[in-house]
Amino acid sequence: MSQRILDLKVNLNYTVPVIFVIEAVEEHWQKIYELSNDIISSLLGRVNELYFLGNSRSYPIVLPQDFIEQSPAWFNENKNRVSLLNPVFEEIEKKKFKGMIVVFCSKEPCDLEDWLESEILERTLFVMLSDEDFPLKYNLNYVEGIKGATYILSKIENPPEQAWIEAKGFVPLCYEIKQGGKAEIKFQDGKFLFSIIPEGERLEIHLKVISDDFPVLYLKRRKGQIESNEIKEELPWFKDPTWEEIPEDLKPIVEAGITKSSYKCNQCGEEHSYRVLICPEGGIVLRGIPMNSCVLFTKEKYFSLSEWYALPLRHNQRVITRDGNLYEWRNGNWIYLRKVDIYEKVDDEVWALFHRI
Repeated sequence: MSQRILDLKVNLNYTVPVIFVIEAVEEHWQKIYELSNDIISSLLGRVNELYFLGNSRSYPIVLPQDFIEQSPAWFNENKNRVSLLNPVFEEIEKKKFKGMIVVFCSKEPCDLEDWLESEILERTLFVMLSDEDFPLKYNLNYVEGIKGATYILSKIENPPEQAWIEAKGFVPLCYEIKQGGKAEIKFQDGKFLFSIIPEGERLEIHLKVISDDFPVLYLKRRKGQIESNEIKEELPWFKDPTWEEIPEDLKPIVEAGITKSSYKCNQCGEEHSYRVLICPEGGIVLRGIPMNSCVLFTKEKYFSLSEWYALPLRHNQRVITRDGNLYEWRNGNWIYLRKVDIYEKVDDEVWALFHRI
């Protein structure tokens, strides 16, 4: 296994892009024009192209003004085309578009049955412009155009419900979520999952990780299949671990822990076993060293994992977490070993201590 330490950045919009598809029928054009204009103005920058049923050509919408000024001519080009989804959906699938699709139509498209079992239909909202109903057997997402733009907008939204990062051999070492949710790291079935509870409109995360494969961000929305999103490498966002000098008056205590012997307490003057971390007559014996997260020691220095989730050991074949949990890479999986014991040796000339106050 050739695990690497990677510095990564996640930048992701939770808001989804939208494509409009229009049935070019004269009697409904004015209503389509008004609804589309209101929706495009409300979803600034999210409706970037438009199609007409029966035509694979895409009409770009860079600014809302493009629709206002050019859509009447586009409509005339496509007037009275046969209402076919195939040319449009096939083109959209080629582009691997994963956003929402809004189809304005007066009746069901002629080839609707071709797409009934497709994933793309899960992300399609039909806006009905006549009193004719779809047959109930189709169980489609549709609204009546008469309900107005505000109601249609509420049905277009496809919010994220869950996001996570994973890969073979992946372990998050430290991270910072600048915006977009809260994180929870889970260990299950030999893998570490970096789970995100989405919030707001945008996700931005900086991470330092070890991983064999390059990590991927997965996103599950209310509608549609799970999306996979690219993560990019960046220059190091986090400083390398800083090992601090052990204060002189604490070195005998740490040495006793390393050698599994006793020490003379700085507080009560009595001899204590190395396992005694709180003096019965005083307080914490390792004053000044954080005790609510795992601490690593050499004979001269220490490092607290209070700002790190985990640290790699033994050439990335082991990791230890801030909660003092020790894992080892075996046969393509991370294996939980144990909670470290007091001053347990975890690497060459490195000992670990975890004590929660």
